[in-house]
Amino acid sequence: MARFFIGRPVFAMVIAMVIVILGAVAIPGLPISAYPQVVPPGVQITANYLGGNAQDLEKTVAQPIEEQLVGLDGMLYYQSTSANNGQLSITVTFKLGTNPARRARFTFRSSRSAPSRAGKAALFWNSPARVYSVVPGALQSIFRAGQIRNQVRFSEAQQRELLITYQRSIYRALREVSDALVSFDRLREQRSQEEQLVHSLEETVRLSDLRYRGGLDSYLQVLDALRNLFSGQLTLAQLRLQERVSVVQLYRALGGGWS
Repeated sequence: MARFFIGRPVFAMVIAMVIVILGAVAIPGLPISAYPQVVPPGVQITANYLGGNAQDLEKTVAQPIEEQLVGLDGMLYYQSTSANNGQLSITVTFKLGTNPARRARFTFRSSRSAPSRAGKAALFWNSPARVYSVVPGALQSIFRAGQIRNQVRFSEAQQRELLITYQRSIYRALREVSDALVSFDRLREQRSQEEQLVHSLEETVRLSDLRYRGGLDSYLQVLDALRNLFSGQLTLAQLRLQERVSVVQLYRALGGGWS
C-alpha cells in the first residue's frame, strides 16, 4: 500500500486534501453539549429574618432547615451563613446527574396571624415581626445567567482554539508531505544521473586498461580512471541511502506511524 502512494504522489496529495477538507467541514458541527459535566449542581436557599441577629437566625431558621436537609437524596454537603442583618444563605451541593429542582422545591411563610404548621418541615414563630421566605432552587438558573453565559463563551473559545490547533496540524502535515515528495523526486533524479556517470566511468576504466595493455598509455591513466570510478560509486551509494531515507520520511508523513 505504501509503494502505491509513493509511486503516485499526485494521487496521494489529492486524497490527503480531501480528508483535510472533510475534517475541517465537520469540526464546526461538533456539539458542545457532548462535553461532560464537571461542576456539581447546587441550590441556593435564602431567608430573611426581620429584626433578628445571627444567633436567633441560626436557632430559629437555619437549624430547622438543616434538619430537613440531612438525608436528602443525592446531597453531598451544604454550607450555611447567617448575618446580623437577618439574612440567611444556605448553599446545598448535589452529586453529578442530580436534578436539584426535584430535590428542593418549597416555600414557607410564617407570621403571627397565619402560622404555618403543615408538612413535616413546618416551622413555628411567635413574633409578628418574623417573616421567613425560602427561594426555590428552580429559580437558581435565573440568577446564574451571567455565569452560564460566561461558561458558554468559554466553551466556544475552547472550540475555536481546538479548531485552530487542528488546522495548524493539518498545515504542518501537508507541508511535511510536500517536502518529503520534493526531496524524494530530487534524490531520485540525482541518483539516476549519478548512475549514468558511474557507467561512463566504468567504460573509461575499461578503455584505459585496454590502452595500457596495448602500450598506448601508462598505468597512471588507469589508476586515475579507477580513482574517479571509486569516487562516483561512493557518491552513488550515498544518494541511494538518502533516497531510501526520503522514502521512510514520506511514509511517516503519510501516516506510517513512526515517531
